Amino acid sequence: MGLFKNAMEDIVESLLDREMQGTGCCMCPLCRSDVACYALNRLPPKYMASCQGEMLTRIQTGENQLSADIMFTVSEGCRIVKENPRHELMRLK
Repeated sequence: MGLFKNAMEDIVESLLDREMQGTGCCMCPLCRSDVACYALNRLPPKYMASCQGEMLTRIQTGENQLSADIMFTVSEGCRIVKENPRHELMRLK
């Protein structure tokens, strides 16, 4: 099978720190993973199989509605994780 990647992972990853800091969300590795997973499970995948595909995907994510959807979904993930951090549950075990 050839190489392929969901470009949405890189896009979400690039927004995490700014959004998490802006919302006051914990930035531990577990919370970062939870926010990323929340967003990626709700956003449409953007698979690519080449560098050309990567460029096309990045250009397409510049579309206003998709950019707004990505920002909203990452922000919503931050809010939910901030209200329900799993790292607190891990300490209780």
